[in-house]
Amino acid sequence: MTLSRPSSRTLKPLGIGIGSGLAGAWLLVALGCGGHVGDETRLTALSSDERDDLCDEIRDRVPSADEAFTCDAGYTVRFGELGASMCGGPLAETCTARVGDVRACIDALVADPCSAAAAWPSACTAFEAAGCSASSIVGLNEQCPALAPSDVTPLEGLYELVSHTRNDASCEAEGTSVLGEDTQGLFVLVNAQVLGTPVAALQSCTDRDDCQRLVAAIREASSNPAIAAVEPGTRGPERSDLFTCTAESPASLLGGGYTVGSLREGECALSTTELVLARAADGSVRAEGRTFAWTTPAQQDECSYGGGRPPANAPCATLEVYAGRFISAL
Repeated sequence: MTLSRPSSRTLKPLGIGIGSGLAGAWLLVALGCGGHVGDETRLTALSSDERDDLCDEIRDRVPSADEAFTCDAGYTVRFGELGASMCGGPLAETCTARVGDVRACIDALVADPCSAAAAWPSACTAFEAAGCSASSIVGLNEQCPALAPSDVTPLEGLYELVSHTRNDASCEAEGTSVLGEDTQGLFVLVNAQVLGTPVAALQSCTDRDDCQRLVAAIREASSNPAIAAVEPGTRGPERSDLFTCTAESPASLLGGGYTVGSLREGECALSTTELVLARAADGSVRAEGRTFAWTTPAQQDECSYGGGRPPANAPCATLEVYAGRFISAL
């Protein structure tokens, strides 16, 4: 089962200005539900036939993949098909959840898909608390309001980096200035496209000539996407952010990305960043990025993350804020 929900969280940038406004997250919840299986039965005690029964029950209970739910700010939520592989995945020996827990999670998702998209229901977070992996039954994709070229045009331009702070201890307040560590004092914001999809590409540069070359490269990649060789020793942009959605506030864009860390003692280190860029009345822009970090059990000794909302208990580990003064149009 795949649930489509707003992608206000993790967008994976590709290349110099390429990314996807669709982020997916597979939250494995071990199956074991079926009309003939009691709520108190532990998931780890289910037979293969009982798991099949539960899969069939869930397929019957969720809406069709053709039915879309329209949520606030233009977000859409859509259920998809439940893959057979998700029904047969191995359960962690430490999983103590019961069949009734699975049914409660499905009930919460079906009862209010929009609320489930905004915040993972407590009935579903109980799986992780019960020692179960959040990756074997329910998939969550998020789809946020897509950009139009007219959303990006007012923000296009050349900017001077005037402030840059970072707080690696908390997201409650801005941290100390790290502006002195930036060696590229300018950046450009360019109206671009990825396979016909409007995006806003922000990249740093050293001087006006360097910035103009960068703008030309972004526009060329936008109109003629291709894999280009990079000369050894070529210095890339110090800052490279991609915005693929409109944010809730006017004249604001939404972007971000995620990282998948190494596997250590059966745990994967994951992080996702939500980045909001807003334009002020004087033409300046300000970006706030919040990074959430957490660990999750590895699946078959591999670490992966398809995007989506971080767990409800994932702490906001870093707040990074930068601002630019508008210098000129491109």
